[in-house]
Amino acid sequence: MPPKLIPVAHWSAARFDPPASAQMLRRWCRQGKIPGAVRIGREWRVPVDAEYQASVSESNELMRLIYGRQRSAA
Repeated sequence: MPPKLIPVAHWSAARFDPPASAQMLRRWCRQGKIPGAVRIGREWRVPVDAEYQASVSESNELMRLIYGRQRSAA
């Protein structure tokens, strides 16, 4: 059975306080940072249990800034 999809604005309101802006949510969906995001017509929808995932490159950049090195590949 396919997962239940909800509008990305409702997902954001349930996960973040304050919720992310509509522009940021659209960007995350386009970039694949919310797994399972699908565009239906003019609206992005996401699975109810979806979690935001920062990209590996952002994680590496953060590690470099904090510790002066990048995270090694697993």
